[in-house]
Amino acid sequence: GPVITNTAKPTWTWTRGGGGNGMFRYRLDDSDLTNGSTNIKSLSFTPSIGLSDGVHVLYVQERDAARNWSPTGSKTIVIDTTAPTVFSITGPTNPINSQMPIVTWGTSTDSGGVSYALKVASSKDCTTGVTQTYPSMSTVLSSTSQQLTHVAEGTWYACVTATDAAGNTTKASNDGYQFTVDVTPPTVTVLSGLPMSPSSARSVSLEVGGQSLAAYQYTILKSVDNTCSSDVTYGNWITASTRLSVDLGNIGNTFVTLCLIGRDIAGNIQSRPSIYRWLRIGSAPANTIAAEFAVIEKGARGAGTQIVNFIRNSNIKNAEKATALLCKYRPNTGELSGCLSRDAIFKANATTTSVLFSPMSVGNWVGLLIPASPASGRAIPLQISY
Repeated sequence: GPVITNTAKPTWTWTRGGGGNGMFRYRLDDSDLTNGSTNIKSLSFTPSIGLSDGVHVLYVQERDAARNWSPTGSKTIVIDTTAPTVFSITGPTNPINSQMPIVTWGTSTDSGGVSYALKVASSKDCTTGVTQTYPSMSTVLSSTSQQLTHVAEGTWYACVTATDAAGNTTKASNDGYQFTVDVTPPTVTVLSGLPMSPSSARSVSLEVGGQSLAAYQYTILKSVDNTCSSDVTYGNWITASTRLSVDLGNIGNTFVTLCLIGRDIAGNIQSRPSIYRWLRIGSAPANTIAAEFAVIEKGARGAGTQIVNFIRNSNIKNAEKATALLCKYRPNTGELSGCLSRDAIFKANATTTSVLFSPMSVGNWVGLLIPASPASGRAIPLQISY
């Protein structure tokens, strides 16, 4: 078959036949060698002027001692100096949450057809940090897509070259196409606006964030024990830049659990929700807003009564008279009810005080210690059972 080349000055070669004297004549693109041919003793011919793209045939004869010319031999060369048409890389999406992404690109055309070569590397020119190369071995990559295998997380670059049958090449117009493999789910975080616990705020406005966070969804539960399990129903996705505003006006004297799930720009979804809890008090003394949960120790038990030991924390001043609350707690709903109020007097330099509560019924109770001079901050409640 014809030889295809991308040089405009190809070289034709031939060998001597039996009985000839080594004198040859040739003519390019014309089989009539009786006129316009060139005599030569060489076994090759290279045109001095570049030939046009297309089909070119060299005709050659050899002469013998009796000056007879041999039958004509010929060889066809197809000259193609035109590179394949320009194309661009179109995928994968950036970022992508798959370690087996598919690199896609547009079609490059050429009269003789094209094949492609793909490299994926950590350098934009794909010369260093090469991780995958296609085609492998002697195979031909003729399609306009290739799935990669086991690509590590991070930033990568794809380089694609189209090559025609003559060896002319065209690189993608956006060669060094960048994409990031990200399969790590985000963790959504409340950056600001979280109320103190306990709190009587009727609403909250929260700033939500997280690494590469694109959106989040949430739900509010009136419980402290719920782990925001898979059976919890969440709302619609909210753009990450949008503050989370929640009306708590119909929630009172109960623990509030905020469940948050994030989605990053690669499409990864948080597998375990972020959980925030606080005590919402709707019917308590005004300064309960700044009250602290107190650490409660069990004291001596009497019939229908309970002595509860409160430990003074940094928000209770030395020798201060505070208010002690003991509220009935329902674990299944997180609701507080039937709060008992007593004075809690801390003697000079004392770190604890004992408060007698009566009457008390069987159940779970949570204690709160309300400073006379409210201060901000949070502490952890200790749930006690009687």
